[in-house]
Amino acid sequence: MSSLFSYIVWSIDPDMFVIPGLNHPVRWYGLLFAGGFIVSQQIMYYIFRKEGKSEKDIDILTVHMILATVIGARLGHVLFYGPWWDSFNAAGQLVREGYFSHPLKIFYIWEGGLASHGGAIGIFISVWLYSNYDIRMKFFPIIKGYFGIPYKITSKKQKRLGQSFAYMLDRLVIVVALTGAMIRTGNFTNSEMIGIPTNSDYGIVFARDAENNFLANRNVESVEFTSSETRTNLGPGLVPVDVTFHFKKGARIAEADIIAYLEGHVKTYLNKDMTDESHIFYPENLKLTREITQKRRHYILKTEVYGVSRHPAQLYEAFYCILIFLGMFHIWYHHRHQLPEGFMIGLFLVVLWSLRFVDEFFKINQVPFEDNIPLNMGQWLSVPFIIIGALVMIISMKKGKRPEPKES
Repeated sequence: MSSLFSYIVWSIDPDMFVIPGLNHPVRWYGLLFAGGFIVSQQIMYYIFRKEGKSEKDIDILTVHMILATVIGARLGHVLFYGPWWDSFNAAGQLVREGYFSHPLKIFYIWEGGLASHGGAIGIFISVWLYSNYDIRMKFFPIIKGYFGIPYKITSKKQKRLGQSFAYMLDRLVIVVALTGAMIRTGNFTNSEMIGIPTNSDYGIVFARDAENNFLANRNVESVEFTSSETRTNLGPGLVPVDVTFHFKKGARIAEADIIAYLEGHVKTYLNKDMTDESHIFYPENLKLTREITQKRRHYILKTEVYGVSRHPAQLYEAFYCILIFLGMFHIWYHHRHQLPEGFMIGLFLVVLWSLRFVDEFFKINQVPFEDNIPLNMGQWLSVPFIIIGALVMIISMKKGKRPEPKES
């Protein structure tokens, strides 16, 4: 029998709420993504105040970081994961897919597809531009003192005094780690970037895809997935899950219709072949259980299925990003005057991408071609960052240039 706390069934709605009148959802992921930049901006205000820098530059820097992250991460996904791939249609014909075959899809950000490696490259480019060009922006305030939209931009080639490329990167690694933690938490709310099976009782059963499938029936009001305490596991990492269907009040259905729905659509969906992306299933040779009750003019159906317990790889990454944030802030606060410029960014690159390299072992591959290479794309892309980080640390220690201890 499975322990109640050995695994968690995860099927949270990624939409927080729908904006009235617009029928547009506000998603947890979007809130966490934006929240990461807002919180990071406040931390950078503190750092600049502490070091006697102009706080007005933070607004410009924030715009740089947002554009660099979004554009860089999107282009990174397009180039690293989806420039082209082949698939077969229902007639067995080879079809050329990918962003290079359908370039307009590059702009379909709402369909997902952001690569953190691309975001990192975008940040490097953007910080270099920030440090070497005097870019002035006038902002229309949205949240006074916190967030605004630029409406006038002017620039000229001029190094920003006291904010060299290395200096800025050494400070930005602190907030980049925190923002990364919030974005990965957003990935978890979206049930994306999932982990491989744990082959044990412990882990997360991602049930959102199954819930969306069942909610497509016009008579189904809601679907609930919960861990079961009454049955044993079917095998290593195949854990029991209870599913409860609530049918809409006043729906013109009878108990026979519910049985037909269970034995037809539900059973067909659950009897799929096990794959690396399987979440909720039921063995074809076993009979689905059913418990039907009627309460206040609507039917409730309860059945027992099985889930695949998986690694919460998104949360692993969020956790070590928080540790990196705390570590980098500690180093900056207590040791910044003892360390040469560039050392913190070098250390950050080595630690972050080494952990990311390990974390990739716990994720399923994002695109099919990764199944045929010894390491996945995320790991191959992490290696250059680790090497660059080590070289930057060595070079910075040899140069030994330390920032001036100017405090406010």
